[in-house]
Amino acid sequence: MVVKLAVALTIAVLAGAAVLILWDPCVRPQITVVNASEGTITDLAISGVGFDEALGALAPGESAAKSVECGAESGLKVSFEAHGFPHSADDLAYIESCGGYRVRLTVQKDYSVAVVADHVY
Repeated sequence: MVVKLAVALTIAVLAGAAVLILWDPCVRPQITVVNASEGTITDLAISGVGFDEALGALAPGESAAKSVECGAESGLKVSFEAHGFPHSADDLAYIESCGGYRVRLTVQKDYSVAVVADHVY
């Protein structure tokens, strides 16, 4: 009887450990860029500590979203080109590698960048 109990307990502990190892509770930062300007933006990229992601081009009214894997804590930078001129904005938001951070970057008509940031937990 004791042996059966020990075996059952060992199996339960190993199963629990396997679930914890396989289940990734990390919700990576989700960055969304919206083009609210009147022209197409090209060479769109977002970057921070441990990541540099190219998002391509966005026509007016389009958006692109990317889940990023940053190194621990990071700021957020966006860069793009509009009508042949480079634009960038730095230190837009604070994000961490986990925590469900959500950042929405909106490129305005004057090519400035508006930011709305929150996190899931």
